[in-house]
Amino acid sequence: MKPMIPSMGGREMGPVYARYIETMPYGLDVVEVGAWLGAGTYELAAAMRDNGHTRTNGGAKDESSLHCYDWFVATKQCIGKAAGVHKYRPGIAVDGLGDSIKLTAGQDTLPLVRKYLYEFPFIQFHKGDINNLEYSGHKIGVLVVDAAKRGPSFRRLMAKLEPHLVTGATVFFMDYWFDLYKPGAGTSCQAEYVKASGKYTHLKSYKELCCEVMVYG
Repeated sequence: MKPMIPSMGGREMGPVYARYIETMPYGLDVVEVGAWLGAGTYELAAAMRDNGHTRTNGGAKDESSLHCYDWFVATKQCIGKAAGVHKYRPGIAVDGLGDSIKLTAGQDTLPLVRKYLYEFPFIQFHKGDINNLEYSGHKIGVLVVDAAKRGPSFRRLMAKLEPHLVTGATVFFMDYWFDLYKPGAGTSCQAEYVKASGKYTHLKSYKELCCEVMVYG
């Protein structure tokens, strides 16, 4: 049975992730930057398993991995969101609930995330500062960017991961539309980057989930 993990949109993105992972070539990895408590991670992993990208349940011989990056430490903001008291702007249809849980400030959340995701042995967890992210897996077929949403940090992140993207990779920019609703807040770096790079083509907008889906190359 799927665990009800507190979600800020990850669970709601499940059918969208599945749609693109279904067509991802075999032998590629999936990377998620900003996993929080693992709701979206679960959806990505389930889609990989169900579409034969792993050896789980007799899947691919050249097993793909899901690389999951996060600080995995509960902040004061995380505590409120996990308890289901976070308020989203009208029109953004994410619940912030799942099974509401209590966290404490500074808590290491990785053991909890591992417990939620125990059925997916192909997940590789990378705990630490995303600014220091290093990647050494297969080429990337699907990338979910849900962290490092301020200019310099975001650009450093993309500089590290873009060389590993295959042509045609699907990239999910999370909070893309939420950021654009706040002019002058310094949070529209995703849109600015995409426009300046010329490397991305728009696939689909999910404004109700604050997500923009792009194809790379």
